[in-house]
Amino acid sequence: TTLALVVALVGFSGLFGCQVGAAMLVRTEARLRSSLLATPLSQRGPLWCAGDAAVKIAFQLPLFLVAYGGDRLTMYRHMHEQLGYVTPFAGGVALHLHSQVGAVMNSKDQPRGPYLGAMVVPERCMGASTLIFQSTGPEHTRMRELLRSTLVGLSKARDPEA
Repeated sequence: TTLALVVALVGFSGLFGCQVGAAMLVRTEARLRSSLLATPLSQRGPLWCAGDAAVKIAFQLPLFLVAYGGDRLTMYRHMHEQLGYVTPFAGGVALHLHSQVGAVMNSKDQPRGPYLGAMVVPERCMGASTLIFQSTGPEHTRMRELLRSTLVGLSKARDPEA
């Protein structure tokens, strides 16, 4: 039985190193993540947490490290190619179309708060006065215009040849 377990683990780990295997594992991880996310927050107890940890350890971590060499851009591009416009991200999902993101951002049910990368940012790291957490309004608009005029890289109208 130990030999069978070792053979199974070696075979499973080999999937992370090839493109076809990584594609299959990305789709499998997405199905598992989807079933976890379908559980309402109020029902996510110790068993749910164990399942979440198992998916992260068995799929997400080795995919990130082995299949994508620790490169997030490669990982998300491949996930997008395999899964379309909705991919697993940070305990939730990432939407890739502007129309989808806009609809969520404009929803009155969308949780608001100091989030970066779908994670709550502690007050000690970034206070409520941090620019990205400023609400819309005249002060926000003035600051954005200052940044756009000062930091050429943020200007949409910049000349790509310059």
